[in-house]
Amino acid sequence: MRAYSAGDCAQGRIASTGLDRYIDGIFISEDMGVHKPSTEYFDMVLEEIGEPRENCIVIGDSLTSDMLGAKNAGMRSVWFMPSGDIESAMKEYDIDYCASSFDELYEILKNM
Repeated sequence: MRAYSAGDCAQGRIASTGLDRYIDGIFISEDMGVHKPSTEYFDMVLEEIGEPRENCIVIGDSLTSDMLGAKNAGMRSVWFMPSGDIESAMKEYDIDYCASSFDELYEILKNM
């Protein structure tokens, strides 16, 4: 599994779950010089990991950077820990899945 965006806070969250041992790379937009939701960010990550777009999924908690970025880049998405008007946001941002816990996220990924 590869993670492709995280700041210091997200890195800590990933480590606290134990998932960091399964992650090959963390891609921080500030370090890359491009920011989400720019398609260029996602293109750079895909080039770095050497995986086709259709084999990847964006997992994020931000509608305006993660989910919009996935939509702009033509990638599948999981909105993690959604809140507010979930149904409207899923339609507006073309979100494929929602997960409210790590268990739900695991089930989505396992079934892909």
